Parts: sequence; structure tokens; C-alpha cells
Amino acid sequence: MCFVDTPGLGSVFESNSAATHAFLPHIDAAVAVIGADPPIAGDELELVETISKQVQDILFVLNKADRVTEEQRAAAIFFARQVLENRLQHPVPFIFEISALEQIKKGGSQRDWDRLVASLEQLVERSGQQLVWKASARSLHRLSGQLLAVIKRNVMLSVGPLKILRSESAKRERLCRKRCNL
Repeated sequence: MCFVDTPGLGSVFESNSAATHAFLPHIDAAVAVIGADPPIAGDELELVETISKQVQDILFVLNKADRVTEEQRAAAIFFARQVLENRLQHPVPFIFEISALEQIKKGGSQRDWDRLVASLEQLVERSGQQLVWKASARSLHRLSGQLLAVIKRNVMLSVGPLKILRSESAKRERLCRKRCNL
């Protein structure tokens, strides 16, 4: 399993959002990391919806759980779950509460860190071969689409001059017949 941390969305640098969207065809599963304040932004919600149409496995993580109170975390999770379930039209069974900072500083088991790691391990065990197969199928579909586009372009490039040659030839033939009174 390979993790790729995309630059995210909503940056003042449009290339960051473009890089994230460009990478979407290559994903097999997703870990959607949201903050506690605000829990989920409109562009993040739109991205999750796009991803959900492509992949079956999306894990939701509320990061920076150490920066808000228990009540604020609960409210953030309630709000995020409600918004996600409404948009995705299916239940979001769990949103992991973690603090990457706590994990780095203290190590060990804080909040839902171990549960997140266990879920990722289960994903690999349960879906590993299936993920590889789906990734291969998506790549084949994407490459065949690109190949088809190249073929269509080459046909148009070859047919265009041929049409011009036929048209010029027909003009010359008409001119010749006219001059020769045929």
C-alpha cells in the first residue's frame, strides 16, 4: 500500500488543487483527513463525493483532535458525519479522532490512532488483491481512452489532407474539362 499526501484544496496556489484532482484517477482507497474547525469545507466535501464514485474504501480522520475540547470534537464529528452521509447517501460508520502531533511527541496509543492503523491493516488484508485488480482495470481504461484519442487525432490529421487533395483534384479535373470542352 502506498500513501500519497496530496497538496489539498482551497490553496491560493491553483496548482495545489489541480495536482490533487489530477491524482484522483490513480487512487484505490482514501483516507480523508478533516480538521475540527471547521470540520469539512465545501471543496473537501466535493472531493470526497468525487472519490466515493471511484473507490469503495474511504476512511475519515479528524486530525488535530488535541486542539479542541471533547465537546467541540463531538460537535465536529456529528456535523461532519451528517454532512458526509447526506452528500454520499450512505452511512459513515466511524470518524477516527487523532492528533498527529500527539502521536509524534508522545508515541504510543493516543485517541483512535491504533484503531486507524488496524483499519488500514484490515483494508490491505481484505482488499489487497482486489485493489490491485481494480487499479489495473482503471489504468487499462485510462490508457485505452488515451490511445483512442491519439488514433482519432491521427485519423483526422490524415483524413484532412486527403479531403483537401480530393477537393483540389476535383477542381483541377473540372478546370481541365472546361478548358478541353469535355
